[in-house]
Amino acid sequence: MSAVDAIKRDIAKAEKLRDYLNINSKIDDLADETSDINIKRINIFTLRSFTIENLVPVLRAKCFASDILAQITLGGFNQYLQYVLNDTSELYVSRPDLVIIALRLEDMAPKLFESSILEKDVLSFIESEVFNTIESIVKSIKQKTASHIIINNFAMPEFPGAGIYDYQTKSSLLNFVRNINLKLLDLRKIYPGVYINDVDYMVTKRAWTTCWIEGCGMWQKIHITATTTWVWLKNMQR
Repeated sequence: MSAVDAIKRDIAKAEKLRDYLNINSKIDDLADETSDINIKRINIFTLRSFTIENLVPVLRAKCFASDILAQITLGGFNQYLQYVLNDTSELYVSRPDLVIIALRLEDMAPKLFESSILEKDVLSFIESEVFNTIESIVKSIKQKTASHIIINNFAMPEFPGAGIYDYQTKSSLLNFVRNINLKLLDLRKIYPGVYINDVDYMVTKRAWTTCWIEGCGMWQKIHITATTTWVWLKNMQR
């Protein structure tokens, strides 16, 4: 059995984060030892506003199982605009094949979560602000690189400010998230090579129900997110 096949066997059996960490060490050792392995190398840069370090080993393992050797660089915590605006930043210098935009509404628009009463004009202003920020990021990356882009959409809040009454009006946090997620799809029409990762669907279907009941919690959400991102990557290689 070759070293590549042995690692793929380990990936198929991996269940815990520590399994994926061990697998990543083996992947790194193999990549350092030889450049002749028949695997496509891809450079990924992630712009993020929250901690996603535990996502990296799972995503790299999933990619390796599909003959993709992913080098993943994480941008600094909540420094996505600095990377985009600075032409000499690591984002551009690293010349990534793929940029992942992983931002949370809690970080981009904290006002949304400060009150359970949201005026319609305030929501419209925040929606435009959030969308324009993401579009400016996408536009800059597309102008300065040949990268594909995956944008994580926004997950529904676990506890909306108005509780069960939140859905009784269009001017609500839940409907805000729905609207901005639909608006993000417009970026696919404007910019070639842009894809939307439906984090909202993943979290709604799996993480808030079976995952917490089964005691999987945050680990399961990490695994789901990594798997979905890997599916996009695999499809992009075709």
